[in-house]
Amino acid sequence: MDHGLPFRTTTKADWIVAARQLPLSALRIDIRRLVAEGAYVTMFSRRWLPGGALDIAVADVFRLRDGLIAERWEIVEPIPAESPNPVATL
Repeated sequence: MDHGLPFRTTTKADWIVAARQLPLSALRIDIRRLVAEGAYVTMFSRRWLPGGALDIAVADVFRLRDGLIAERWEIVEPIPAESPNPVATL
């Protein structure tokens, strides 16, 4: 189950339909930190599209079950152009 924007889906098939509508091939992701504890993994990252159409800091929380992602939540914050530390906005 995906609780994050823009997905908010409950099945893998629904997630794939939503993901195919995004420009994922152009998306750049800079993973800044991964923290794992028990069944949860938290990932802090910066995501952007070349040309400035998107520049965001993201905190994803994944709940794992049987070695697979069972649920995902996210916090998304826009990154100001002058920000010296893009992920510090989270």
